[in-house]
Amino acid sequence: MRILFVFSDYLLDWYGGFSSVLFDFISELRRRCDVRCVFLAYKHRNVSFPPGIVDAVFSPECVFEAFSTDARILECAASVRAGCDEFVRTFMPDIIHCNDRQSFLPFRFDRHVLYSSRMIFQDSVLSSVITDIDFYEEKLERCAVGNCDVLCVSSPAAANLAERLSGGQCVPVVVPPGISYGKSALYRTGCESECLYVGQKEFYGGSSSGRKKINSVKKNSGSGRTVHVGFFCGNGGSGLAERFVSAVRRLGGDFKRQYKPEYFLYAVYGTSEKTHPLLYDFPHFDDVTVIQNDFSEDAYGHSDIAVISSACSPLDAAGLFAMRTGCLVLILSGGELPLYAKPGWNCILVTDDAGALSETVRDAVQNFEKYRFVRENAVRTALFWSVERSASAQHFVYRQLYLDRVSFLNSAYRAEERMLLEKYRRSDDAEKAICAQRELFLCSGIVDFLLKQRKYRKILLLTGACSPEKVQFPSQVESFSVLNESDYGFVVRPECLPFDDGEFDAVVSAGSWETVIEPCGALVEMQRVGRKTVVILYNSGCPHSWQTFRMDDEKDFSVLSGTGWEMVSAPPDISCIAGDLYRPVVFEEKSSVSCFHNAEFQSETQ
Repeated sequence: MRILFVFSDYLLDWYGGFSSVLFDFISELRRRCDVRCVFLAYKHRNVSFPPGIVDAVFSPECVFEAFSTDARILECAASVRAGCDEFVRTFMPDIIHCNDRQSFLPFRFDRHVLYSSRMIFQDSVLSSVITDIDFYEEKLERCAVGNCDVLCVSSPAAANLAERLSGGQCVPVVVPPGISYGKSALYRTGCESECLYVGQKEFYGGSSSGRKKINSVKKNSGSGRTVHVGFFCGNGGSGLAERFVSAVRRLGGDFKRQYKPEYFLYAVYGTSEKTHPLLYDFPHFDDVTVIQNDFSEDAYGHSDIAVISSACSPLDAAGLFAMRTGCLVLILSGGELPLYAKPGWNCILVTDDAGALSETVRDAVQNFEKYRFVRENAVRTALFWSVERSASAQHFVYRQLYLDRVSFLNSAYRAEERMLLEKYRRSDDAEKAICAQRELFLCSGIVDFLLKQRKYRKILLLTGACSPEKVQFPSQVESFSVLNESDYGFVVRPECLPFDDGEFDAVVSAGSWETVIEPCGALVEMQRVGRKTVVILYNSGCPHSWQTFRMDDEKDFSVLSGTGWEMVSAPPDISCIAGDLYRPVVFEEKSSVSCFHNAEFQSETQ
């Protein structure tokens, strides 16, 4: 695939520079497909980039005398598109990836345009009062989310906001954020007095090189040392900064003299100290720093406790940066938590008021050593949410757009899917464990039957609560859970399977059918990737707490089936394996039906 990746200088106005996440993401995409990167310089024409990132830079050369804002926007878009036309025609991209709203309009009428909504949380789209300029920014965002071929966002919260902004006319696909290994806690400078041990077996994600390098994570903080508390405001964070200042004032001078904590405020680019007048009258605040580029690594590296807002950054990765350096991360409530945040496991959730924040900071400073477990898990989380994982998920979306399978993508990842996964995450762990054991038993029996009786060479297993390890099945079997994350970087749904036509001899669904959102599309997808047989074992007992629907009549399946397939009676072996709790439904490709009955007869005679 040939990907034209386009981004503009819009982020410079917010952060004074570009995040390393963006450059790492582009580099990782280049390992998976042919990528050409174009930078649109609307205002800042003298921008330097790391080598090997940007292939071409284009700026508008406006000649039309425009007075209205709409006319100037359209003139700039037309000028930029004309300027890069030769580059586009020479490269002939299969997909154009517009990474921000300012880069979308020039490619509005091109084919296969993917749009990543990066700034939807950062500006006046969230505000009840907007200026004239904000109004046009919102118009651009609304145009982009409603007219692109595929919309990608970095969190469910951003997906919900995009749907509201477009009036329900878009289907956002959540592509998880990711960061590179970078300067992790292993390379923190300073005292060697403390070590956070993160064993290699815990690294269930991230790059293989990362797994080889890391055996322990060092942290520049130990018993009896000064604890540095950093507050990261985010965009327009003057209100948050004032709450933090108020919280520190509540701690008082006696606490500071006894425990000697140091307090630092990190304000985003474009926010000066003058925005926070309370700081001038507060002697306990040690420093105020204006930083750029998604908050620098040094700012997180200098902090032992990082207080951040639950509002998402442009790449939803602010908390990951803090976790990567081994900080104790305190997340203020008030918004939807990032997917990677698990309060009590890798971070601490704090009520968004000065009183609760002061008490939490007090406890964190006094009992810093007791939070070692949380900090170790935070490092593991940051390593798992890697840029490789993010690029893998993005590549999956590219492939669906390249194959003109956008309708399947939209069917699989609409709002109902996000609600289903959230309901599953909140379900009782005991119920999940019981269902996982049942599914594993069913899969083992069906796989054994298909390999020995049918002599199949390649089988796909789709489970629900069960996340089977590949070592539990023969090498001919590929398994995925439609409720838990896969190697692709997110949950693979039965309505949009990432496989070629006829890639498997058989597809077995055990625990996954109860989770489908669109039954007809899911069954047709299973029949698309399975050349000969599709076996569905669906729950006939008490519904699961996350179950989407029930089918009490097996004849309903025949209505959903695609052409060229026939529903046949399940052989005794499969019926015996299914037992009383599950009902087996078997589909055969019509040219394979006679073969199936021969295998069934041989099974009965044996």
